[in-house]
Amino acid sequence: MAETEVSMTYETLFEFLVREKNRDELQKLDKEFIEHFKSYVTEKRKVAADIRKDSGTLSLGSERAEKQIQNAVKIFTELLERRERKILQLALMKVRAQSNIIDTSQMLAEEKQLFDDVVALLESFQSTMLNEPQGGAEEFHQIPDKTKKEEPILLEDKEEKKTKLVRFLNAVPKFLGRELEVYGPFEEEEIATLPEEIAEILIKKGRAEEISNE
Repeated sequence: MAETEVSMTYETLFEFLVREKNRDELQKLDKEFIEHFKSYVTEKRKVAADIRKDSGTLSLGSERAEKQIQNAVKIFTELLERRERKILQLALMKVRAQSNIIDTSQMLAEEKQLFDDVVALLESFQSTMLNEPQGGAEEFHQIPDKTKKEEPILLEDKEEKKTKLVRFLNAVPKFLGRELEVYGPFEEEEIATLPEEIAEILIKKGRAEEISNE
């Protein structure tokens, strides 16, 4: 218990929050941080209960102890929520950049599990939305094989991207294009202009129909 009391106090908890708020990167926490907090709250509640028992009623001391517990829980919650937002951003960066250099060393074990779960969910979402068995989205989402020797393509030789005007027949959530650009979400009956290749995929899947520009 002595180790818990030293490593977790109301003041140090507040300092953790201030540090997390003032810096963009995740801040280092003891790997047993959550357990220390639980022990801290348990001890504070025991103190408040002992004060009430000794006084036989709700005293100023017990009220002060209960108030500190409430404030500590609020600080703890805000701290974890701020870290959660940073972790979600890191997961998004990893999937978009397809990078393995994201630093996860400052994450608690529970946070690392959240990070891995979100990355897996985002990758599954990309695969579902963009990898078509007949080619389609897979063709524009596929990463070129750098081992193959291909003739360089000059920028001036590229044709201007063609677009199509479509009306959505069903609601469609956000999805990513070939360059990981974000499209949507789109509501049913919503009209939008999309790159031709993406529009054709949506039309083939029965999620949209083309609208003539004439």
